[in-house]
Amino acid sequence: MIEKIGFHIVKTLSRMPFGMLYAVSDVVAFTLYHIVGYRRGVVRGNIEKCFPEKTLKERKKIERDFYLGFTDTMLESLKMLTISPEEAKKRFYYENEEQLRGYLNNGHDHIMIFGHCSNWEWLMFTQLAFPNMNLVALYQKIENPEVNDMVRAARERFGMHTMEAKNALLGLSRLKNDGNSMVAFVADQSPMRHLIKHWVTFFGNITPAHIGAHDIATRLHFGVIFLQVKRVSRGHYKAIAKKIYSPEEKVEKYEIIDRFYVELERQLKQDPSCWLWSHRRWKYADEYFKKKNDERK
Repeated sequence: MIEKIGFHIVKTLSRMPFGMLYAVSDVVAFTLYHIVGYRRGVVRGNIEKCFPEKTLKERKKIERDFYLGFTDTMLESLKMLTISPEEAKKRFYYENEEQLRGYLNNGHDHIMIFGHCSNWEWLMFTQLAFPNMNLVALYQKIENPEVNDMVRAARERFGMHTMEAKNALLGLSRLKNDGNSMVAFVADQSPMRHLIKHWVTFFGNITPAHIGAHDIATRLHFGVIFLQVKRVSRGHYKAIAKKIYSPEEKVEKYEIIDRFYVELERQLKQDPSCWLWSHRRWKYADEYFKKKNDERK
């Protein structure tokens, strides 16, 4: 009963006009940054780690902009429950849609790989631009079943399918691989310690990286497209698609992941505040250097 009441409250909030939503976001962002200090030390440390050449004033601006963008994204995600298709199309589009269509006409399926930048959740609106496409989003199951079901319902509202990431290789192997499926894959999360198999250099820092996108693409012969999601203005976003791997290519082990991080770093240099700076992405870096020292002995 409590969960149902909570769902109806969230759905009611999702019907807020965008103007009211952003007024709320302003207040929440100010509270998180200036009063609560939500993960402010982590955010500040991560930004300094990646942009040591910037002045303190410049880095603090990135911090403030991050918190506002973060609360915008969280509140905008509520709109996925009730926003109309017509409104969604006005607020999210592909800058190079025809080029993307060209990528998809190569006779094989694709992974759309992207980072936690701008509003990554609104990528579900891709289904509106490609209504006949089988769009599949990989996700990590949320422990609370009611919350998990609500998030899935929001993501699947316009026809996108969801699939647990742990079942991805088996589930995606059942696709026809005929060019009619796209797999949405957020790829910049930090793997758990025991799952680390690959490290990349990201902003000059040794960083553990998930390998799932590389394994799926090379084993199932899928192409890989990097998606750069950019905030055009508040509540309006565009995506730019760039193909970074074709199945006929020969690549080194986990090279696709290296290519992804090159593109992600380029994106963040253009707009540093758009990323999810509040996660501790370098907490296992010491283990990399320890392993290297052990190998030298």
